[in-house]
Amino acid sequence: MAYREHYESFTAAEVANTSAVTWATQSSLTFTPASGADYIVFWSVELTNDTTATRDIKCRVWDGTTALAAFNMEPRDANNYYPLAQNFFKLTGAGASVSLELQIQCETAGDDCKARNGAFTVIRLGANDRYAENL
Repeated sequence: MAYREHYESFTAAEVANTSAVTWATQSSLTFTPASGADYIVFWSVELTNDTTATRDIKCRVWDGTTALAAFNMEPRDANNYYPLAQNFFKLTGAGASVSLELQIQCETAGDDCKARNGAFTVIRLGANDRYAENL
């Protein structure tokens, strides 16, 4: 089997954020995709809100200018981490370096929102790979 171009990072460290304005980065990955080549970016993270189970934790994959993926998660209860199933999106390379950051923010200022075990895996699609999405 031929080598498949790929990149990966994993950060186990916990990051906390109490702000509803600024974002805190839990993990990151920098790589240079080939111009015109398609890549699938897989990412996952564990989240919790230690303050309450009734307010969301915001999460996004940020490239420095754009949120490439974003969502809110309301935990089932406080003080327990909840893993998110691995999520993914397609990225087309432009031949320039790409820096991805997995970031969190609180829905309500003062909440103790936390993230850990953030991971990125990026795989270049080959000629025999198929990708379809419905937005």
